[in-house]
Amino acid sequence: MQFFKRKKEKLPPVRSALFVCTANITRSPSAEALFKLEIEKTGEIWDISSAGVNAVKGIRAQKNISILMHLNGVVLKNHRSQPLTPKLLNKYYWILVMEIAHKEQILNKNPEVGNRVFTVREFGLDIPPDEPDMPDPTFSDNQDDYYNLLNILNYEIPRITRILQIRNSDLDVSHDYNSY
Repeated sequence: MQFFKRKKEKLPPVRSALFVCTANITRSPSAEALFKLEIEKTGEIWDISSAGVNAVKGIRAQKNISILMHLNGVVLKNHRSQPLTPKLLNKYYWILVMEIAHKEQILNKNPEVGNRVFTVREFGLDIPPDEPDMPDPTFSDNQDDYYNLLNILNYEIPRITRILQIRNSDLDVSHDYNSY
């Protein structure tokens, strides 16, 4: 009787994160930029990006969020949107989405990434938040909607960074995560 070795699934590096929203022009590029700033403070090296489940490639970040982020010392002028692809899902370990609908859309087509996809607001919590979705001010004329998004991200991104440092440390120490 011959036994066949099952091919081991190669997981992406644990120090990689992809932020996902709808068009990749407001929420996910803002989260990406803020996460990069937080990671710089740790001295760790990460691969960080963002994408949109319905993004058109090459669109600049939304003007209102770009201005607000710039006023807060964060530059989005070089951001260009990119569509979410299976290749991106396989490149990044942590996939952090802005809405439950984004998570469901990803899992419907890519169930194998199920243990790596979380909404930003639910990540690391034992009890799901009352409102798991991030607000989307993309087409709003009300500047307060953009401030609200930025305030939430300024709370959530440092919280996520701390949790990821702990989880990644546990993954690094406990086992070789690519040897499943």
